Formats: sequence, C-alpha cells, structure tokens
Amino acid sequence: MTSFEYRLHPFDGLATGGHLVFPFEQARQALRGFDELYQSAPEGLWIEPILTVAPGGARVLKDEVGRVRYSELQTQDDERAHFGGRYYTKSGFTEKLEYDLIDVMLETIASATVPWPRISMPPKGGAVERVAPDATAFWHRSALYSVILQTSCDDPAEDAGNVGWAKSRWPALESFTKGFYANTNLSEMPADRVNETYGGNFERLVALKTRYDPTNLFRLNANVRPRA
Repeated sequence: MTSFEYRLHPFDGLATGGHLVFPFEQARQALRGFDELYQSAPEGLWIEPILTVAPGGARVLKDEVGRVRYSELQTQDDERAHFGGRYYTKSGFTEKLEYDLIDVMLETIASATVPWPRISMPPKGGAVERVAPDATAFWHRSALYSVILQTSCDDPAEDAGNVGWAKSRWPALESFTKGFYANTNLSEMPADRVNETYGGNFERLVALKTRYDPTNLFRLNANVRPRA
C-alpha cells in the first residue's frame, strides 16, 4: 500500500513568472550566465532554459515575466505540448552546463533540418538533492539539469524525419550526460544506459524485479530485466 500526506500552505494564487525570449545570437551568453546564476540560486527560483528555432527561422522576442495567476503559468505551454501531438524525446542528466556542451546544443539547433527542434534544460537541485540516492530508485540526485532533445509534429508523415534527426544528433549531447529521467527515453535504450541510470540501486531493483515480475510483464519503461 502506498499513501501520501500533504501539508498545505496559505497561497493567494499569484506567482511571478512567464516567458523571456532572447535572440538566438545571444543564446551562448544567456546560457553561460544562467548556469553561473543557478549554481547558487535560491530554491524558490525555477528557470527552464529552452533552445529552439521556429519554422522559417522566425525569432519572436518576448518579455512576459510578471505577477500572474499560478494557473496561467501552469497552462502557458498547453498549445505547444497539446494532447495528440507526436513527440520524440531523448534526455540525460548533467551537473553543469559546460561550455562545450552549450556549443554542441547551439550547433544542434542551428543546423536542424526539422520544423520544431527543441533542447530544454529543466533544473533540479533543492529537495531532490536532499534525499539520499539509495532512499528510492532515483539515483542521480546531484545532477542539476536534464538535457532534453525533442522533436514534435502533428502529421504522422513527419515522424520518420523527426525521429531520424533526433537519433542522429543525440549521441553528441549524450556524451555530456550520465543517466536519464526514467519517464523519457523509454524505448531503444541500451541495457548499460539503464544500469547507469539506476546506479547503485540497480542490483536491488533487479532483485525486486526477479521476485515480483519474473516474466518482465512490466517492460514498457526504462526496463530492469529480471534474472533468468
């Protein structure tokens, strides 16, 4: 049996946030500055850098950061990440946005041959890092970022091109990462990468899988295979 207990706090429904868009030409400077800031940022600050180029190369600059209702922040990307969209994702953890990694990300997006290329870098830290790595299955608690490469479309005819491009570009990014968030990269994942993802918890998970799922029924995930 699993249960949760929630502790509520007073909240007026407002939060500070929104999209802040820089020209692609300023991306290198912005990402370096962001990483320097986030290494010592307070836990209440959450920023997710995203690299992308709109179809046709259009770059619309925005500064929408302000005091708004929390529900608006939660739904501001609903149109882009809409239900029924066709998304292909690869990801990996990294502890720092190294200069070389930033250069590879910029080159990946600048040379993209698909309509909506996207690299996001959602941060972690805070409460995630305060939990011991062996307290749950999640091992890479010291990593400060995920690096997520994603393509998207609505037309099934575009799937092959999007998936092929992402697969061809991911190895260069993957070399800077270790492990990945188990809700992404759920297919085509080599066993050694899965082992790396669960780190020091892997053997314990294998023992549990062997005991409770010896036929590997639950396998449509970052799969831990039972012992034969």
